[in-house]
Amino acid sequence: MTVVAFSDITAMRTAEHRLTHLAHHDGLTGLPNRLLFNDRLDQALERARREQAHCALLFIDLDGFKLINDTLGHSMGDQLLGCLAARLKESVRASDTAARLSGDEFVVIAEHIAHPENAALLADKLLNPLAMPVT
Repeated sequence: MTVVAFSDITAMRTAEHRLTHLAHHDGLTGLPNRLLFNDRLDQALERARREQAHCALLFIDLDGFKLINDTLGHSMGDQLLGCLAARLKESVRASDTAARLSGDEFVVIAEHIAHPENAALLADKLLNPLAMPVT
């Protein structure tokens, strides 16, 4: 006699994927968190070393963000962070990583930079949408 038992583990797999995502992404913005950022930075630096290429780290800190939270409330501050994160995500290239490090600090890992001077051009390209008014 043979007994075969089947179980649908779809819900369990979905929960595992959700937990993995939550462990590696910022809950507010959906961007990679510090843990995933560190992993991607290690990978980017290894690729740059192996390919003898350049990569750049672009740090973005929102000036005066505490004032927004203090005057308009944390809910409004969270909405603003979400909006800015979405703009940042739309502005980076597919090969780059935009991450939220903490509160109002973001970082972009830009790979395959032809010349180090191009990092400044990329920074300007990323900052332009962030400087636009939020409505």
